[in-house]
Amino acid sequence: MQKLSAELRDESARIISETNSKMNQLMTTNDANLKKSLETLGRAMLKISDKFVEDYMPLVNELKKIIEIAKQVRLPARGDTLF
Repeated sequence: MQKLSAELRDESARIISETNSKMNQLMTTNDANLKKSLETLGRAMLKISDKFVEDYMPLVNELKKIIEIAKQVRLPARGDTLF
């Protein structure tokens, strides 16, 4: 009976050890995959941001020009006519 109990205890310890080892391997693999995914996401976000700036910077510059022109134009006072 003691032999059976010792064998059971040894087998349980082996299974626990293997399970811990496999869990550590899974966690390491998951960490690597998560890091890779986050790096890929970061690069994609950077490309989107760069494209946004590239696409909208000319618009911003033109709007600045329009604002400067509007500042230089004097609007007639109320009651005055343009003609």
